[in-house]
Amino acid sequence: MSFNATDGSQSNQDALDVGNDVHTLLLAQLRAIKARPNVTSISNFASYVAAIAYNACYGHLRKKYPQRARLKNRVRYLLANNETFVLWESPERQWLCGFAQWRDQNRKPAQLGRLQQLADKPELLKADGDLPVVDPATPHASVLTATRQDKSARVSSGVTSCASPR
Repeated sequence: MSFNATDGSQSNQDALDVGNDVHTLLLAQLRAIKARPNVTSISNFASYVAAIAYNACYGHLRKKYPQRARLKNRVRYLLANNETFVLWESPERQWLCGFAQWRDQNRKPAQLGRLQQLADKPELLKADGDLPVVDPATPHASVLTATRQDKSARVSSGVTSCASPR
């Protein structure tokens, strides 16, 4: 991507569109502040611009990949509304998900290579059902589901390639 108006590639055009959206939003906000300086202000302009840029990129990806956005929302709903699973932030500010009892165990997330091993050979899972914590932001991470009654696990492929969930 060149971020150049003469580059006709789709990814460049998408980037230019998002950049123009950011400019438009910034100008609209600055004009609103100028019109009513006592009502609104921006205390940290660099942070404000970064937030607008992030939200514009995220909005573009939601429009471009609506199924991914729906899947992400459904996974977050499952994690938030099922007492068996939780979503939490590690001390390293990394988002993790897994069984509720894992949250306080300070477990490290599984690496993509380990998840692929489990996808290829599910018998590698320990008999006690000790599954790896999954980092939901890992690109192309496998999704692990486990049946707690018989401690068996089924590994199924899923596509996730998101930045830190918000």
